[in-house]
Amino acid sequence: MVTHSRDKKLNQKNAEHFNNHAARDERLWGENGLHLKKKAKGCAFVVRFRSPTGKRKDITLGKYGVMSLEQAKNKALLIASEGIDKKDPLEERRKRKLELARLENSTVGSFYYGYYTDFQENKKDGQGSLLRIKKHFNRWFNKPMSEITPSDVDNWFRDAKKQGGKFSTIKRNYVAFKALLNLAVKQNIVKANPIIDKQLNKPIEENNDDIKEKRRFLLQKEIQGLLKGVELREAELMNESDNIHWMRPFLMVLLTTGFRSGDVYGLRWNEVDLQFSHSITKVIEKTSEKHTKVRSFPVSNELEEVLIQWKKQSKGKGRGLVFPSPSKLNEGGRMSTEAFALHWKRIKKLGGVDSRLHIYALRHNFASWLVMNGVDLFTVSKLMAHSKISTTIDNYAHLAPNKASECTQALVRGFIGKSQKNDSETHLKAL
Repeated sequence: MVTHSRDKKLNQKNAEHFNNHAARDERLWGENGLHLKKKAKGCAFVVRFRSPTGKRKDITLGKYGVMSLEQAKNKALLIASEGIDKKDPLEERRKRKLELARLENSTVGSFYYGYYTDFQENKKDGQGSLLRIKKHFNRWFNKPMSEITPSDVDNWFRDAKKQGGKFSTIKRNYVAFKALLNLAVKQNIVKANPIIDKQLNKPIEENNDDIKEKRRFLLQKEIQGLLKGVELREAELMNESDNIHWMRPFLMVLLTTGFRSGDVYGLRWNEVDLQFSHSITKVIEKTSEKHTKVRSFPVSNELEEVLIQWKKQSKGKGRGLVFPSPSKLNEGGRMSTEAFALHWKRIKKLGGVDSRLHIYALRHNFASWLVMNGVDLFTVSKLMAHSKISTTIDNYAHLAPNKASECTQALVRGFIGKSQKNDSETHLKAL
């Protein structure tokens, strides 16, 4: 329980005694909302204020012993004056962060740890973007954003390829970094994105193989191999208290719905009905900005069984997400887009599946098997959530060549048979 020391004033003598003897979360109050708060390790200067909307907020100013009492008082006075002027101190602090980024030569690192981090915290895959930038572009953190050149990009691209990165992954990382620079331009931190027109050239030898591995259907033994691989991978990672790892239901959703991985990462339990309609009802993420129509997708018996098991085990662990992040940095939030990909390589190896097989092939496989089993293209188009049926026809019509042949044969039998019958009747009359 939080306790307050209001019988003593916040001064240097009392602050020292408070730091040594106060219980955790106890507060020693001063003027203008300034107080000293006891934390797990030491104390911190905190200021309390009310925003223009009347909401009470606390701002941590600094650690006691690092920041002096006089410095804390000056900061608290400044925040109090902003409150009188009907300004939100948190918003003012955000503005000062932007200004500080400009003063610090506008380096990638200063922008990343300042405004960009705050910005990504409210994004769907914000944690994933933060990790991607920090992992792949920390070499430029001390470099002013305006000084990054196309030559720097070429060197980075060459190193990324040497490390064995696939072009699609390298490109995704590069697009994320360009988005960071574009955001800096939008916030008037830099005048222009110096690599706005710089594109990565895909190696010729990768083109055909990459497309082939993305757009092909799987053999029955490959599907069985993936199911075996995820079971073995599950055994490697499972805790004794768990019955199922999130990878298994995640893979089953990909295999049996044709969803893009982004729709699986963002899937919520209120979109999954396992009791009445036995379906998933949601807006497709890729086209959500232009097409807000809610679509319904059937859930197979096999998928339903796995999801029921997973729901029992994961109950209360997420924020409504079917596959919440297990990471302590983003516990319960949306997983990074790389989360399943981290296990994908191992699953293929354990299941004896071609290492080149792309995750996107699972979506293509779903549509391909439907068409090859006689499902009409209009229905397949709806299940794939294609905005145009021409997309379905262009990609999958060739898998059902017998349909056109059967229709042609039926038509020919119809009119040729009728013609032969008429000729015979005319011949009999003539006799």
